[in-house]
Amino acid sequence: MCSIQTPTVQLAHRTKLFPNKAQEAYFRKACGTRRFAYNWALAAWNAKYQAGETGMSGYSLRKEWDSIRHQEFPWTDEVTKWSGQKAIQDLGEAFTRFFKKTAQHPTFKKKGKSRESFYLGLNHFSVAGNKLRVPKLGFVKMAETVRFPGKAKSVTISSEAGEWFVSISVDVDPAWEYKHKCQSPDSACGIDLGLKDLATIFNGTEVTKIENQKPYRSQERKTKRLHRSISRKKKGSSRRWRAKRALAKHTRKIARRRSYHTHKLTSSVVKRFSLVGIETLNVKGMAKTKLAKSVHDASFGEIVRQLEYKAELAGGQIAKADRWFPSSKLCSSCGTKKDKLSLAERDWTCPACGTEHDRDGNAAKNLYSFARRHRENLNACGGGVRPKECSALEATSCEAGIGTRAANRKLAV
Repeated sequence: MCSIQTPTVQLAHRTKLFPNKAQEAYFRKACGTRRFAYNWALAAWNAKYQAGETGMSGYSLRKEWDSIRHQEFPWTDEVTKWSGQKAIQDLGEAFTRFFKKTAQHPTFKKKGKSRESFYLGLNHFSVAGNKLRVPKLGFVKMAETVRFPGKAKSVTISSEAGEWFVSISVDVDPAWEYKHKCQSPDSACGIDLGLKDLATIFNGTEVTKIENQKPYRSQERKTKRLHRSISRKKKGSSRRWRAKRALAKHTRKIARRRSYHTHKLTSSVVKRFSLVGIETLNVKGMAKTKLAKSVHDASFGEIVRQLEYKAELAGGQIAKADRWFPSSKLCSSCGTKKDKLSLAERDWTCPACGTEHDRDGNAAKNLYSFARRHRENLNACGGGVRPKECSALEATSCEAGIGTRAANRKLAV
């Protein structure tokens, strides 16, 4: 008799650390060891490649590092072995992405410019209440206890604007229940993301618009002033270091404000709706236009990412229309597609039925209809839990209640 295993959910809890001076010195040594090991491995990889060797990998370089570090670099024994091993493993993954042409060639890390962090693997740390035990250091106080019940798998300690944080990855206990569980199993909504209004939500009866807080744009003048302040200071001076620290604290405040509003929006959506219809945006392409700052400031990709994983935890579904789905051009009343619709046109009238549309509200209504139709198809055909992306042709036929051939004629109009 076989047993059915419940799939494990892995979540990360990030909180602040309060190290004393000796513990902070250890953290900086560990970060320096990680940076040194990464640069050593990259230099060794480049040298082997120029010599004509093949078959290099992060695993082979890690074995070579472990065999020589005690004799050639004895100071690395003052910190955990994971600080160097994980850095070389990360380099191997960076080269894998480079060979797949999804990233650029790895570059050397420089003190003061690269992110300060190091990693602790399984069985090399422990968590007791609000304290974290680090090897060769002892217990470090955390701001709070881990909020997820389960087994802690790994730890990443990092520095941000002079403060230290820990991210603890946990295999969550199957009995744990997500606090934002969906309360209405039959509810649905369509969400249109934008720059003027961050999100336009249609729940079947009314349209709700969520204001775009614009965390970076609203603080852009102060950001420029802090950058100018750094440029006026002498390199290597204490005043320049203090100016850089002030800029880091300012940008951290912007990032936290953006993160707060993003989490608040996505948690509210998955708690109220079991089915969410959204469109797949070409964020990378949008970031190459004159609206690049505003696109990055709105963090469309992060909103979609949070909706996907939170909907899975809450027991909901995400229906994603592909990037060619004409959500703004389709009339939500009759399904007619408008030939041309510039970005400046915020309102338009359907030439077929005469219905007046708000651009974003109409897009949200079309995404709502697409999501509802997709749920009916899943229920009728017994499809999977995660809906696949739908093309503009399929979506048009779903929304208008017509066949594929008729939809093809409608899109061609």
